[in-house]
Amino acid sequence: MIPAILFFAIGGVASGVGQFSFRGMLLGVFLMTLVSFVIVGLLHVLARLFGGTASFLELYRPLGTAAPVHWVLVVPFIGSFLGFLAMLYSLVVTVTSVSFRPGPLF
Repeated sequence: MIPAILFFAIGGVASGVGQFSFRGMLLGVFLMTLVSFVIVGLLHVLARLFGGTASFLELYRPLGTAAPVHWVLVVPFIGSFLGFLAMLYSLVVTVTSVSFRPGPLF
Protein backbone atom coordinates (compact mmCIF):
# COMPACT_ATOMS: atom_id res chain seq x y z
CA MET A 1 0.00 0.00 0.00
CA ILE A 2 2.90 2.37 0.72
CA PRO A 3 4.14 2.35 -2.92
CA ALA A 4 0.62 3.13 -4.15
CA ILE A 5 0.36 6.10 -1.78
CA LEU A 6 3.78 7.32 -2.90
CA PHE A 7 2.80 7.06 -6.56
CA PHE A 8 -0.25 9.22 -5.94
CA ALA A 9 1.76 11.72 -3.88
CA ILE A 10 4.44 12.05 -6.57
CA GLY A 11 1.64 12.67 -9.09
CA GLY A 12 0.54 15.61 -6.92
CA VAL A 13 4.09 16.99 -6.88
CA ALA A 14 4.28 16.58 -10.67
CA SER A 15 1.09 18.60 -11.04
CA GLY A 16 2.55 21.47 -9.00
CA VAL A 17 5.86 21.38 -10.88
CA GLY A 18 4.05 21.51 -14.22
CA GLN A 19 2.21 24.63 -13.07
CA PHE A 20 5.43 26.22 -11.73
CA SER A 21 3.81 26.53 -8.32
CA PHE A 22 5.48 25.70 -5.01
CA ARG A 23 2.13 25.93 -3.26
CA GLY A 24 0.70 23.58 -5.90
CA MET A 25 3.43 21.06 -5.16
CA LEU A 26 2.64 21.06 -1.44
CA LEU A 27 -1.12 21.01 -1.87
CA GLY A 28 -0.89 18.52 -4.72
CA VAL A 29 0.69 15.89 -2.51
CA PHE A 30 -2.06 16.22 0.08
CA LEU A 31 -4.97 16.57 -2.36
CA MET A 32 -3.93 13.80 -4.73
CA THR A 33 -3.50 11.36 -1.85
CA LEU A 34 -6.75 12.39 -0.17
CA VAL A 35 -8.71 12.22 -3.42
CA SER A 36 -7.27 8.77 -4.15
CA PHE A 37 -8.60 7.46 -0.83
CA VAL A 38 -12.01 9.05 -1.41
CA ILE A 39 -12.36 7.76 -4.99
CA VAL A 40 -11.26 4.23 -4.13
CA GLY A 41 -13.52 4.30 -1.07
CA LEU A 42 -16.51 5.23 -3.24
CA LEU A 43 -15.58 2.51 -5.73
CA HIS A 44 -15.31 0.02 -2.89
CA VAL A 45 -18.75 0.93 -1.54
CA LEU A 46 -20.33 0.77 -5.01
CA ALA A 47 -18.65 -2.54 -5.76
CA ARG A 48 -19.95 -3.98 -2.47
CA LEU A 49 -23.46 -2.75 -3.26
CA PHE A 50 -23.36 -4.62 -6.57
CA GLY A 51 -22.00 -7.84 -5.10
CA GLY A 52 -18.26 -7.29 -5.24
CA THR A 53 -16.02 -9.12 -2.82
CA ALA A 54 -12.73 -7.23 -3.15
CA SER A 55 -11.30 -5.45 -0.14
CA PHE A 56 -10.32 -1.78 -0.13
CA LEU A 57 -6.65 -2.67 -0.54
CA GLU A 58 -7.38 -4.99 -3.46
CA LEU A 59 -8.85 -2.00 -5.26
CA TYR A 60 -6.32 0.58 -4.08
CA ARG A 61 -3.20 -1.32 -5.15
CA PRO A 62 -3.89 -1.57 -8.91
CA LEU A 63 -5.05 2.03 -9.06
CA GLY A 64 -1.95 3.11 -7.17
CA THR A 65 0.36 1.21 -9.48
CA ALA A 66 -1.33 2.91 -12.45
CA ALA A 67 -0.83 6.36 -10.89
CA PRO A 68 2.66 7.00 -12.34
CA VAL A 69 1.01 7.67 -15.68
CA HIS A 70 -0.19 10.93 -14.10
CA TRP A 71 3.39 12.06 -13.73
CA VAL A 72 3.06 13.52 -17.24
CA LEU A 73 1.51 16.54 -15.52
CA VAL A 74 5.07 17.69 -14.91
CA VAL A 75 5.38 18.68 -18.59
CA PRO A 76 4.75 22.43 -18.83
CA PHE A 77 1.97 23.73 -21.10
CA ILE A 78 0.88 20.37 -22.57
CA GLY A 79 0.77 18.55 -19.24
CA SER A 80 -2.96 19.18 -18.88
CA PHE A 81 -3.67 17.54 -22.24
CA LEU A 82 -1.42 14.62 -21.39
CA GLY A 83 -3.12 14.48 -17.99
CA PHE A 84 -6.45 14.05 -19.76
CA LEU A 85 -5.04 11.07 -21.65
CA ALA A 86 -3.66 9.72 -18.37
CA MET A 87 -7.12 10.07 -16.85
CA LEU A 88 -8.59 7.99 -19.68
CA TYR A 89 -5.99 5.31 -19.00
CA SER A 90 -6.83 5.40 -15.31
CA LEU A 91 -10.48 4.96 -16.18
CA VAL A 92 -9.62 1.80 -18.12
CA VAL A 93 -7.56 0.48 -15.18
CA THR A 94 -10.41 1.30 -12.79
CA VAL A 95 -13.02 -0.52 -14.85
CA THR A 96 -10.69 -3.48 -15.28
CA SER A 97 -9.85 -3.72 -11.59
CA VAL A 98 -13.47 -3.40 -10.48
CA SER A 99 -14.87 -5.86 -13.00
CA PHE A 100 -12.07 -8.46 -12.82
CA ARG A 101 -13.22 -11.66 -11.16
CA PRO A 102 -10.47 -14.19 -10.48
CA GLY A 103 -11.32 -17.81 -10.78
CA PRO A 104 -12.28 -20.29 -13.49
CA LEU A 105 -13.37 -18.89 -16.81
CA PHE A 106 -16.31 -21.24 -17.19
